[in-house]
Amino acid sequence: DRCTEGAAKVPWHLWQEGEPGPDGQPELVEVRDHALLDLWRQPNPRLTGQKFRKLWQHYKDVNGCLGMRVEYNADMTPARLWVIPKHQIKKGPKPSRLWKFADGIQEYWEITWDGKPLKLRRYEFILITRPDPEDPSGWGVGLAQACKDAVEQIGWMNKWSSNFFRLGAHIGKIVGIPGLGERNQDKIQADFDKRFGGVDNIGKTLLVALERGSGSISVQEAGKGHRDL
Repeated sequence: DRCTEGAAKVPWHLWQEGEPGPDGQPELVEVRDHALLDLWRQPNPRLTGQKFRKLWQHYKDVNGCLGMRVEYNADMTPARLWVIPKHQIKKGPKPSRLWKFADGIQEYWEITWDGKPLKLRRYEFILITRPDPEDPSGWGVGLAQACKDAVEQIGWMNKWSSNFFRLGAHIGKIVGIPGLGERNQDKIQADFDKRFGGVDNIGKTLLVALERGSGSISVQEAGKGHRDL
């Protein structure tokens, strides 16, 4: 969202080349009143220019592909621009003719528009892609799409951890002690929970007495995983 917001807020200006200056380069004069600026500020009745560019950048980053439908006035000047997401692009010209069309051949783009199929002539549609290195002339690849597996893995790990703490009724160990009465059982359990229960007491060491003559010190690792803890 920060990337798309940043792209949408970039200020745009229109410049016209004037007469060559002392260095031989044409001087640039800013144009403040032009139909192109009006179109870029309000591409269509539903979207402002900033929202239009944010949506454009969003589709490009997520799945690497979008289309732009161009509607024209009677004099063939662009009148409205519409963002077409990848899932609404149903069919395009043949790959060999995608960028360069032979004379006399009319190719169509097929999209879904307001839930209905619509054919657009080649000058009524612009395909915008983030090129896929494995298929440069294809439909492109998005940054989010490229790391989809890693993102999903993190999501499932978070869900697993959340469900473990929220729903997991898990018994760690069951210890049976011969001759232990109910009163002593409750006392020992309460003392153990007080000393070792809770996040702040995770991993603390428990000392227990062994029978005399049992030899050297015995160390038993209890484990470090979620379920062991």
